[in-house]
Amino acid sequence: KYIFIIEAKRDSLGAAMKPCLLSMKDLGDGNHGGVVFGFIATGESWKKLENAEV
Repeated sequence: KYIFIIEAKRDSLGAAMKPCLLSMKDLGDGNHGGVVFGFIATGESWKKLENAEV
């Protein structure tokens, strides 16, 4: 399992979603399709992402 965290530079979680998803895909490819968790945070709010392609 891997955990990846991206801090958004603005108050928009959506702006940080693409880099987080791309990083999660790269980690998942190197993890042979294992579970990868991603978190996007602005300091006030956060969102959890999960890629569980088994």
